[in-house]
Parts: sequence; structure tokens; C-alpha cells
Amino acid sequence: CLDANSATGVNDIPYHLSALSYSGGWAPASTDPASFTTTQSSKPASLPNNAVVTLGHKDNYRYTGPTSGTRSELMEFIAAPIEWSGTDSTDFDATSGWTDFTVTVPPAPPGACTTLTGGDVMIAGYNADDPDSVALVALADLPGGVDLYLTDAAWTGSQFKDQEGLRKYAVPSEGVAKGTVFGYGGGFTEPWESMGGSFSLSVSSDAIFAYCLDATSSVVHLSALTYSTDGWVAPSPDDDSVFTTSKSSLPSGLCSNCSVDVGSSGTHSDNAVYVGNRLGTKDE
Repeated sequence: CLDANSATGVNDIPYHLSALSYSGGWAPASTDPASFTTTQSSKPASLPNNAVVTLGHKDNYRYTGPTSGTRSELMEFIAAPIEWSGTDSTDFDATSGWTDFTVTVPPAPPGACTTLTGGDVMIAGYNADDPDSVALVALADLPGGVDLYLTDAAWTGSQFKDQEGLRKYAVPSEGVAKGTVFGYGGGFTEPWESMGGSFSLSVSSDAIFAYCLDATSSVVHLSALTYSTDGWVAPSPDDDSVFTTSKSSLPSGLCSNCSVDVGSSGTHSDNAVYVGNRLGTKDE
């Protein structure tokens, strides 16, 4: 499908859901389309291994493995070549005889966010001059027990680079009402737990991310901010060496109005705060 930042046209950005090859493997990645024949493709770098099926050559294939399990379990089954049946026979019909899959939902782990989406928590300010602080505003009611995370680590395109700090805030049992301003450091009183690394905002440039984890421990991006003069750089999930402590890519699944770039215009500031309208709907 198309990611949230795409517009209709030839340059739309695909958000890969899955991929299958029955050519016996995947070709090396290349920026030159002419290097691929009609039977070749590279594997999308953003796809996890359990969303990719790699089969030897047969004219026809059908998945014959288990059809009941959690999403993660079924992905592992479907990605396993041993769970597929293939033939070169012209009598083979891969489209008939199907029954629906049964996808079970495992209990959400403590702290998981099952209802939050992009923009429910927005970054509304930061101080890179000591003491470091980050202001957040809830644009939706935050349920009690959810764990929120702040990091200044770079997003590579598929994960956070493990080179900076991570902090966690457990939303209290009474929750946080929409419209509430809260935050990390400075004069804020919310207790944030260190989950490792040094959360230290650079005065030259940096990126900040607010996120939570869903029931499968996958990242749910809530908002992002960069005050780097380079703005958001291109994703590079296969080579994270391009990301310094001050450069990051923008998560492709994050809605277009869920991120802020206050640096690439050339007016970098060590500290910044939102001073716009405070009355409106979440989308406004």
C-alpha cells in the first residue's frame, strides 16, 4: 500500500506488506532499474524476514501449512518454504479449496498500547541547553498503564539505532486527559525510567521520537521532531553508519502531520516551543 506521506502520482512511496519470489532467491539491491529482468527483484529492505517467502522455481505454488495461530506465528509458518507445495503441472489450481485463516490475538503484555495512533502524543517543545527537557501534549485520552517512550536515537528506516538514550514513562492508572501538557526533565514532575543509554540532546542538532509498543512489541510511532539543519535524511536500514547522533530518517508509517522539522530551514535553535493555537480537534 502507500505510506502516509505519499500523494497520487508516479513517485508514490510504497509501504511493503509482504513479498514472494519463486525464482530461487532475491537479486542484489540496485538503484538501476535496467539491472533487473522481468523475473528478478531485490527484497525490500524494510520487510522483516518473516514477511518474505523465498521459494525454488515451480510454475505453481500453494501454502499448505497451519492456518490457525497468532499473527506472528502465521507469518513464520507462511515464510517457511517447507509449508508450501509446488508443481509444474498444468492441472494445479492454487485458487480453490481455501478456508479462512483463524488469527488469534495473544494477551497484550503489560504497558502495551492497543489504542494509540500517530499524533495522540505530540512533541511540543525541547531544551537542548542543560537541563535537557521535552514537552509533550496529549491530543487523545491516554489510558492508564500504557508505557510511553522517548528517545533521541536515529530511526534507520526499520529500527532505532542503538547509540543514544531511551526513557520510559508509565501512564498512571487514572490516565492522562487529552489536552494535558506533560514531559521529561526540566520543570516536569513525571517520573521517567532510564531504559539505557544517554538521553542527552545535542545543542548542534538532534532528533526526538515519542512512541509506544503494541501487543507484539512493535513500535507505534506517535510523533517525531528534528532540529537538524539537514532535516530528515533518507532511510538506510541496511547501513546505519550513515546516521550520526544528530541525523535520523523519518518513519515511513508516521502520518505527515505527526512530525516537526524546525532545523532544515536554516534557523536552528538549541531550544524551541510550540506557540500556535491551543484550541481545536486532534487533526487541526
